[in-house]
Amino acid sequence: MSVIKTCLEESLVFLSHENYLKEIYKDGADSTKMSRLFELATPFRMDAEAEAVANRITAGAESPKKKRKKEPIREEMVAEVEDLKTKLQVITSKYKDELFCGSASLAQIRENNRETRTAVQQIMNTLEEETQFAEDTNATDEFIESRGVILPPRSSYKVVDVREMSLQSKFDLVLMDPPWENKHVKRAKRNSSTGYSMLENDTIKNIPMRDLLLPGGVVVVWCSNNTRHRTAVRDWFLSWGAEEVGMWYWLKLTKFGEPVCDFSAGKNPYEVILIAKRTGQSTVSKNSSGANEKSSAANEYTSEANKNSSVSNGNFSADLNVAETEDECPKDLVIVSVPSSIHSHKPPLSATLDLFFKDRRKRLEIFGRYLQPGWTTVGLQPSKLNSAAFFK
Repeated sequence: MSVIKTCLEESLVFLSHENYLKEIYKDGADSTKMSRLFELATPFRMDAEAEAVANRITAGAESPKKKRKKEPIREEMVAEVEDLKTKLQVITSKYKDELFCGSASLAQIRENNRETRTAVQQIMNTLEEETQFAEDTNATDEFIESRGVILPPRSSYKVVDVREMSLQSKFDLVLMDPPWENKHVKRAKRNSSTGYSMLENDTIKNIPMRDLLLPGGVVVVWCSNNTRHRTAVRDWFLSWGAEEVGMWYWLKLTKFGEPVCDFSAGKNPYEVILIAKRTGQSTVSKNSSGANEKSSAANEYTSEANKNSSVSNGNFSADLNVAETEDECPKDLVIVSVPSSIHSHKPPLSATLDLFFKDRRKRLEIFGRYLQPGWTTVGLQPSKLNSAAFFK
């Protein structure tokens, strides 16, 4: 399961993407290989910087004051950065020993996550050689392997260019992780096979969301920290007849609870999730095709967080509590996890969304690269990170 602890009174939810993969795919996945993806012991640094940090610690020296003046954080982001720093203090003081115990050794600082970086590069090189089939469905209550893809329970995928997307079904929850245009992606696209296609904001705005999302349905969008993109998402919501109900944050920490990078005017250790609800009377269907509530497997994995009890989860105790009423969506939830070392490999949100939208069972992910139980996933690479080669 992905949710390992909820603290809704503090607007905190802790996830484990690693546990999620191991729980769903069990003996279908190499456990050591899955753990390696999340073996992030130290923040993101250049190798020379990591060596310098280790040398300073060995010598007992203080960190040198940087000569170059830091660019100030943009005014419109100062408040949220300060709020997240406060949340980080709460996490460190109350939850570090339980969820992020220990600290990086000198050897780990010098190693600078090198083994993990090498393993990820090998995985991605292997996946580039894999053939992707146009579509497939798993209608069973167990994960299956089909045509080189491991499908979780009650899931389906279809290779679709969203610019030409036309689906027959309607959904009551849609998740999107758009391929935002940015300098890093441009460089990756030019210099290696790891880059992906980018879309203009107006192109994404033209996705036929009114045809896809039922009245009362929820749309969830991963967004960068670029204020231009945030403005664009809010414009999309208006165009799709949806009203914003929340802005959540994904705070990325190392296995020892350090932010993966500093808070700055450039790169930050968090990403944003914007949530909106389509206006109109809800037509939520609890027994929709592809996400049937009667499916024990889909219910187990996509509704796991609906339990009002303490759930054993490996070395963790997941104190799970759900919102008292349907659609009691917090405006500023902070989701905390150790990120996958694969670029743009977002954590599974299904169990977190179940805390607040548990009855919205007909779920669609657009631009997805991996499959979730009970979901339909569409995009140019919907099954890329569910290739059998990824798990074995």
